[in-house]
Amino acid sequence: MARRRAAVEPWLPLSWLQGDALDTGLPSHRFDGAVMAYGLRNLADPGAGLIELRRLLRPGARAGVLDFNRMGEGSLAARFQRFYLRRLVVTVAAQVGLREHYAYLEASLQQFPKGEVQERLARDAGFAAASHRPLAAGQMGALLLTA
Repeated sequence: MARRRAAVEPWLPLSWLQGDALDTGLPSHRFDGAVMAYGLRNLADPGAGLIELRRLLRPGARAGVLDFNRMGEGSLAARFQRFYLRRLVVTVAAQVGLREHYAYLEASLQQFPKGEVQERLARDAGFAAASHRPLAAGQMGALLLTA
């Protein structure tokens, strides 16, 4: 989707890269901003991923990280999230032949740091400011960062 939009709006200065998020090999303090969606949770070491992200950003640059939000186990919102992932997301994915691409979501979320821990990891990685905000009735979360 983003590639199609960039083709329609060629004034967007985008370069598409694929590589190891924990060791990009890109120059330090080079970028004015960054976004990540559903990526931090999938890294072997989210803290190391934040360290690499901070290294890439110029001082004062901003970044946003969107992912599922891990909530308190007994809450109604957490029960809804489990239902949504198990009964809707994985079921629909299975119907279109993509079950294996989505079946891991619930387990990966159990290992994912909660918002306040993400904030601490970001500050430990060298970010000047880190704020985690729940979105979509707490189902999602945005980690907002300033280098």
